[in-house]
Amino acid sequence: MAPSNVKFLPGGVLYSDGLLEPRKTLKPRTTRKTQEIRRIQNPVPNALRAIKTLTAFSRRSHKKIDPKCYDCSPIITLVVGGEEVQLKAHKDLLVVQSAFFTTCLAAGMRESLENKIEFPTDDPMVFRILIHWLYTRRLPSVRNEDQNLIMMMAWIRVDQLMMLRFFPNDLIDEIAKYWQKNLVSPREFTLVLDHLTPHHQLYRLATECFVHDSTLKPRHYGNNDGSIQAWGPQMKAIVSRSDLPVEEMANTSLTVLNVSQAKRGSKKPGYRPEDYYIRDGTRQPAAR
Repeated sequence: MAPSNVKFLPGGVLYSDGLLEPRKTLKPRTTRKTQEIRRIQNPVPNALRAIKTLTAFSRRSHKKIDPKCYDCSPIITLVVGGEEVQLKAHKDLLVVQSAFFTTCLAAGMRESLENKIEFPTDDPMVFRILIHWLYTRRLPSVRNEDQNLIMMMAWIRVDQLMMLRFFPNDLIDEIAKYWQKNLVSPREFTLVLDHLTPHHQLYRLATECFVHDSTLKPRHYGNNDGSIQAWGPQMKAIVSRSDLPVEEMANTSLTVLNVSQAKRGSKKPGYRPEDYYIRDGTRQPAAR
C-alpha cells in the first residue's frame, strides 16, 4: 500500500507538499541489430582498430602486454652502444608506439630487410628501460642520481624516436617523484640545458625544481667551503652559460621566497606530475 500523501502519476510521484519527483527514464537498450548498423555506418579498418586497442590502455592500470599476441611478428634486434649490446623486441610492438620505428622498418628499408637497427652512440640502459616498459607498462623505481640521469636520458631520446605520449609521461612520473625527495643536482640540470629547449616539458620541470631547491636550500649549492654537497664549481659553470633562462629563474625564485615568507608552505614543483605531461595532439619540439 502506498502512503496516503503520495500519488503516482504518469510523469512521476506527487507528494502532499506539492513536490513532484520526475520518473526516472531508462536508457533505451541497444540491440544487436542496432550495434551492427552502427558498425556498418562507421567502418574502422582492422589494423587501425588493433592500434587503438593497444595504445588506448589506462595509464593507471599499467596493462601488461602479452608477448603471445606478437607470435607472428618478426623479432627486431637493436644494437646499442659502442659495445654493441643486442636487445630484441617484436616489430609490431615497436611500430605501434613509435613513428621512428615505423619509418625504419617500412618495406624496402635496409633495417626492414635485416631486422636490425643500430644505435652506436646511445646508452644500452635507455633501451633496456624502453623495451621493459613496452612489454610490462612499468618503470623501475629511481633510487639515486645516476638512475635518475638514465631516466632523463630516456625521456630526451623519446623525441628522436617520436614515441607516443604514454612512455614519456610515465618517465615524468618517476623523475618528479624522485625530485620530491631529493635535490636537483647541477649534473641533472646541465643535462637538461645541453639537450632540451624551454618548450620541452622536462626542461620546465627541471628548471622549476632547480630554482626551488637552490632558493630554499642555498647551502647545498654554494662554494666548496660553506656548501654541503660541494657543488660550487658546477654551479659556476651553470651560471656562466649563455643559454641560462635567467629572467624565468629569477621570477620563479621570487615567487618561492614570497610563498615561503608568508608561511603558507611552498610545495615543490612536480608534486602534480600531470602538469608536465605531453597532451593529446601536441608534438614535442626537436631536442638539440
